[in-house]
Amino acid sequence: MGRNLWLVLLGLAVLLSSVYSHDDDDHHHGWGDDDDDHRKPNFVIFLADDLGYGDLSTNGAPDISTPNIDKLASNGKKLTSFYSTPMCTPTRSAILTGRDPIRNGMYNAQTTLNIGSQFQTPPPVLYPRSYGMLPESEILISQLLKEVGYTTGLFGKWHLGTINDTALPLQRGYDRYWGMPYSSDMGCPPGIGYPCLNTAGPASTWVPVPLYDNNDIIEQPTTFENFTPRLTSQVIDFIIGAKHQRKPFFVNVNWVTPHLPLFTAPEYVGSSTRGAYGDTVQEIDGSVGLILDTLKKLHLDDDTLVIFLSDNGPSIFFQAGGGSAGPFFGGKGQSYEGGVRVPSIWSWPGRIEPNTQDHSITSVTDIFTTVATVAGATVPTDRVIDGRDLSPVLFENQPSGRECIAYYVQSQLTAVRCGAYKLHYMIMPSMVAVPVPLASPILFNINSDPGEKWQLNTTLFANVVTKINTFKDQWLASVVPGPAQFGTYNTTVGAYQPCCNIATNCYCPPASTVQPTFQQVQQTQQFAEMVTSAFQEAGIPAFGPTTYFFD
Repeated sequence: MGRNLWLVLLGLAVLLSSVYSHDDDDHHHGWGDDDDDHRKPNFVIFLADDLGYGDLSTNGAPDISTPNIDKLASNGKKLTSFYSTPMCTPTRSAILTGRDPIRNGMYNAQTTLNIGSQFQTPPPVLYPRSYGMLPESEILISQLLKEVGYTTGLFGKWHLGTINDTALPLQRGYDRYWGMPYSSDMGCPPGIGYPCLNTAGPASTWVPVPLYDNNDIIEQPTTFENFTPRLTSQVIDFIIGAKHQRKPFFVNVNWVTPHLPLFTAPEYVGSSTRGAYGDTVQEIDGSVGLILDTLKKLHLDDDTLVIFLSDNGPSIFFQAGGGSAGPFFGGKGQSYEGGVRVPSIWSWPGRIEPNTQDHSITSVTDIFTTVATVAGATVPTDRVIDGRDLSPVLFENQPSGRECIAYYVQSQLTAVRCGAYKLHYMIMPSMVAVPVPLASPILFNINSDPGEKWQLNTTLFANVVTKINTFKDQWLASVVPGPAQFGTYNTTVGAYQPCCNIATNCYCPPASTVQPTFQQVQQTQQFAEMVTSAFQEAGIPAFGPTTYFFD
């Protein structure tokens, strides 16, 4: 099924080429009837899940080939000091609101482990039984763009709340939604081809992972082996629809991989030399290629700003199956560079100078402000917006102007970077820990030492330390934390979880069940062995209810 769907998508690209090849020059660059100076640009935001900085061939990956993403970089600009948050849900909230999670509430306020409790780790994201959500008071970029004429769609992973299906994308400014409400490991659907491993917490106690079409659950459990090609098809259909409606569009393409579990369509099994992890990255690259080809065939490429990034660093907790942070130390869940410094590629033919780089400090919050400004929307002035308009960076090759940035793990400010220097106040030992205060802060020059290996003498760099401490104090004095959302995890039997039909125990399989191929079975066995090994080393049970929350 996966192979057939990828072939259908390739055929669609050929069909688009023939259908639109007769367009004259006046229609070549987008909506045709509009004057060039007044035509609104389109936006495509590609968001990978748990992709490491070093997992793209454009960033030096020796065992993963990503030619389409590489081409995006060669045609555009890399932001090499671009920061996410350490975890999925907080980053997604920052992208859509332009506000740091400490302000918009997407964090857990608990700072200690629950020793002796069933759930030792405070939930670091939202879960099927979570009653938190991105607060309704937050203004999303999707809402701003709808006000100025855009059609909006989100495809793939949402992970900003469900709450009896009242907190989904269609309730937050999107016209179209197709995807999963949270991570693909948050619930163990039977018969999908891999064991119920605890990569997200007590997943065996949650309902099967559902697939939404707008506000309706159409599959539960959803099928994984053809998920990426189906997602790609949905995105292409949305773009074609916007073209026919002659409306500018804003689309989030949120893949659910290379987050665990690792799965691909059959033709990508064994396609890399990095195992199942590399296979998923190469499938993402194939998806990028088909969507970019669609833009080109529809003559929309010159009118579309495309952004590619990851929501956080790689899950190094799972060793080789969790990706590579490249030159950086640390990974997902941590505020070392490897956990929060992610690939960031921006491309817009004719507007962004090809094959360029920017090394100034930039952030996921900047996407909100930049997109709103470029689209002609009004950035809210009734609240603090942390994002900056990157137009000077993108179009004029100027630095961002951001001198310092605060690093957070949940509610805790763990480090601050000012210029080349980074001062750690707390250390996050692993993805399943909580931040640990340091007796004395430790200082690194992350320009010359991106791996954070060589501590600098804080006495010799007293002026640097003073500057960073001053920023930290001023920052903390200015921040008013939003109501924390991650602590509202309901353990009550019968508590709400997304469910297609209570009468069938939330089991509504797709009409046609696809049997996994031999190659896919091998791929999932490799994944299971890798996860089991990582759990054994950490002393955590690999099967059954776990005592730790993951993401």
